Amino acid sequence: VIHWSGDPFLSEKLAKSLSLELRSPPPFTSRIERKGGRVYRRLMGVRPGEKILVNGYVAGERLSSNVTLIARDGRLEEILGGRKYPRGIQKVGKVDLAKATVKTLRTLRILGPKEARGEGRRGNRLVLIERADTSLEKARGAGMVITVGDDTTFITHEILSKLGIPVLGLIDGDADGLLEKSGGKEAGSNLYLVRVSAGKDDEAGRILKKRLFKGKPWIGMRGTPEEVGRKVVRILGELVREVVTL
Repeated sequence: VIHWSGDPFLSEKLAKSLSLELRSPPPFTSRIERKGGRVYRRLMGVRPGEKILVNGYVAGERLSSNVTLIARDGRLEEILGGRKYPRGIQKVGKVDLAKATVKTLRTLRILGPKEARGEGRRGNRLVLIERADTSLEKARGAGMVITVGDDTTFITHEILSKLGIPVLGLIDGDADGLLEKSGGKEAGSNLYLVRVSAGKDDEAGRILKKRLFKGKPWIGMRGTPEEVGRKVVRILGELVREVVTL
């Protein structure tokens, strides 16, 4: 058991009850420097191939054991030792790199039906998720979630597939490599993809937020996931290029 923060009582109790060793966390820290009008934030304790999330948006991918994020004038400018994702950086927008929440995530794969767990725990809400790092919290009581963006879709599915919650993802195939690295198409994985015109996934999300969710984070779910999918396609109209069920 690793005690990360706060009162160690619960960690100690859990370790004792499970007859496990209690350990301090490894030094997964960031080093921040300010120089020449730029902010440098060095990432430590992550592996090559992991996705880099800044304030919940996938901004890039780690390619080496030494990665440094660089920002200037409140904008993420470069990722040394990694590959930056322009669309993700655009979504991050204005950011204080020294205070931003920076996380990493390993390349995802879609779980097949035999690996999914938690069937029967679903609620009756249809929930809209626009940022991957909020998926577990927002999915409480969900019977299905609609996600906006390639990265958010597959990160959310990786998490919620363990709970048996279907995911309908609005994607534009723009990229960030998660479709190709997801492990292929497996029947029964509770993933529904609506591919829209290039660069239009955010617009599609705004349309659904206004016309389907009426500006709310969730609504009561009516019908099956397939029926919800058909309704989404009708609302988005000409933006839709392809519908895929995995």
